[in-house]
Amino acid sequence: MTQAKRRRLAAILYAIACSLAPGTNAVSAQTPAQQLIVPGVGVGAVKIGMSLADAAAVVGLPSRGQGFAGLMNWHYPDFILETVNEESLREQKIRSIYTESGALATAEGLKVGTAESAVRAALGEPTCTSGKEDKIAALAYARGISFILDPHTRNVRQIAVRATFGC
Repeated sequence: MTQAKRRRLAAILYAIACSLAPGTNAVSAQTPAQQLIVPGVGVGAVKIGMSLADAAAVVGLPSRGQGFAGLMNWHYPDFILETVNEESLREQKIRSIYTESGALATAEGLKVGTAESAVRAALGEPTCTSGKEDKIAALAYARGISFILDPHTRNVRQIAVRATFGC
């Protein structure tokens, strides 16, 4: 990361920190509602389309940010928020939420570690898949959720939430 990008990232994090109310700089213990993955909507109180500043006011500051290819990833203990890399903090809108934590689950109980067969049983056939037929790497559903599979165990390794997933 270049020096200019580091300064810009530091400025964004500082602006978020300044916008928070005192005492909201750390994520507290999450309630079950805060752990719910809702396809196409978000995770708990963090919603797709929400500004990064609004998300930070709800869940605290990210532990770090990482930018590449016009996107920013904001790391939290149980998830990563992906925003489009805009010049203004106000324009940083959440585009995707990723998790590799088994602490977060859908209403159907789908979470990291769930077997591919259980995902298909709960949600039906995916809108599209990636990978070869006998080695499917991901299941994507138009309702706004995808599941990345471990190639050896065929269990969910990562869950992504977006407004919609196209093929």
